[in-house]
Amino acid sequence: MLLTRDSRSVLAAVEHLVGLQSQVPNPPYIGLWTRLAAFARPNLTDLIMQAQVVRAPLLRSTLHLVTAPDLLRLYNTIQPALIRAFGAFFWHAGQ
Repeated sequence: MLLTRDSRSVLAAVEHLVGLQSQVPNPPYIGLWTRLAAFARPNLTDLIMQAQVVRAPLLRSTLHLVTAPDLLRLYNTIQPALIRAFGAFFWHAGQ
């Protein structure tokens, strides 16, 4: 998916990539368009509307687009780090 555009589905691509950087809404669309041969904007939008892919704070405490099952698997692992990161941010902001 780096050198040539792939034929897999949008859901399969998001699952394969284990997350797309998604601090703002457009990058996942661009990232998938560059990687998938038959990508169209509604392909991803429909998955988001159906909650099959979701945006959540994950890697480096930034928003990433992942499949719903991947979020369930990853979040429990990363939750302690997120609590520390966000807790430190809000503690410093309150001083």
